[in-house]
Amino acid sequence: MKLARSPFKPLAGAALAALALAAAPAGADEIAFGTIGSAASLPIDRSGILGPFEDVFSFSVAAGASFSFSSFVSTGLSNRWSIPDLAGALYDAGGHLIEAGVSASNPSAEGFPRNDVSFASVLLGAGSYRLEFSGTGTSLESDLPITSSYRGTADFAAVTTPVPEPATFLLLALGLAGVAVAARPLSRRPA
Repeated sequence: MKLARSPFKPLAGAALAALALAAAPAGADEIAFGTIGSAASLPIDRSGILGPFEDVFSFSVAAGASFSFSSFVSTGLSNRWSIPDLAGALYDAGGHLIEAGVSASNPSAEGFPRNDVSFASVLLGAGSYRLEFSGTGTSLESDLPITSSYRGTADFAAVTTPVPEPATFLLLALGLAGVAVAARPLSRRPA
């Protein structure tokens, strides 16, 4: 007697595959900015997002260099798509959080959603870093799969050390001379 194959087995496999695709991020881009050795403003431009995503922008700061890092990204205004949960974070090579981006939702007067993530200025020395953005690209059109995007920059500003004015050196020298005079032992006078 020959056993009949179940017609539901292929459907179960297809359902599992669809479930796995739904759970996986819609996009997990890894973009390498390379080694930063001088002041720069690098573009962040990600489009074609529909569903959950996790993007990583990796970079290194050259040995002996340090920069003031800041970043800002925005979804812009759209009445057709949104990334309502856009978030960002900056990590060092060991995976330690350096700074979490500040997320803000700024709708237009018409009610179109705009979501921004900003990073305040933070000093980065030589080493490797990861700038990560995540969220869920959502189509606001129920019958159309319209993709989302976000854009911005990662800014690396040179760190400058202030040079003292000559008058500061003069005041320092006069102060040290005053301390030396005050610390000098009094000479004994013959009686």
